[in-house]
Amino acid sequence: MFRQGKTPAFFLLLAILQAGFRPGDPTPAYYRMETKKFFALPAANAPINPQNPDYALLDAALFHVTNEARAKASREPLAYSAVLDVSAGGHSDAMIGRNFYGHENNTDAKLRTPPQRIKAAGGQFRTTGENVAQVELVDTGGSYCPRRQPGGEYRYFKCNTPEMFPVFTYLAFAKRISVGFMGSPPHRRNILSADFRQFGCAVRIIKDPYRSQNAPFARITQNFGG
Repeated sequence: MFRQGKTPAFFLLLAILQAGFRPGDPTPAYYRMETKKFFALPAANAPINPQNPDYALLDAALFHVTNEARAKASREPLAYSAVLDVSAGGHSDAMIGRNFYGHENNTDAKLRTPPQRIKAAGGQFRTTGENVAQVELVDTGGSYCPRRQPGGEYRYFKCNTPEMFPVFTYLAFAKRISVGFMGSPPHRRNILSADFRQFGCAVRIIKDPYRSQNAPFARITQNFGG
């Protein structure tokens, strides 16, 4: 969990956006949907294909689940931010592509910290925050036996049984991520903070997800701005 303190700067464009002005409304369709309608989408309830995921759907699932958590705590929903979407996506891509996990990207000095990444994406906020996580895509409960398949890939089974653990659906995986965040006080504070008004998130899956005896996982970034 990372959180940047407030600064005295004010920006006219941000004020206009916060007032609700959306010329042409460039917000992607998934983010314009009501949460209940999104949850009912057949695609959202289909299993993730780790080798060919629909990242637009996966990111939107986490967006809606995050706002569901805010609604349960009587908080206003967070608005989709293209800027925070870009900064979150860039960090999740970097964590996967450069094989690190955390708030600091020590492979790129210009994008090392959350504020640097958000600013580089075009963000100008008085306060920002970031959550990161790593979560397995297979619902193993933490105990499984990997078995190599004829093609050389691994799948993950209940030990001493022929039953293979399933990959999460898009919506179920987003909810699993949210449970982890909400169970951690500093991450929960970011999600429920009244200081934040805008939000972007990105889930990125490890490359070659079935090449290892370890179950495949995703690395996740949530960026908040207010």
